[in-house]
Amino acid sequence: MHLSNFYYLLGFIIPLIGYRLLYGILGVVVLASTVLYFILYGRKEKEMLRVT
Repeated sequence: MHLSNFYYLLGFIIPLIGYRLLYGILGVVVLASTVLYFILYGRKEKEMLRVT
């Protein structure tokens, strides 16, 4: 998806949900991404530190 399409979509969504909900959704996405990162890569990193 091109960045211009993202801005078009964002401009369409903001009047519907507002900035408050938009930032709330962004916070949930960032938190979920962080948890998923540690689940997928955190164990591997611990094992690599233990071996060396």
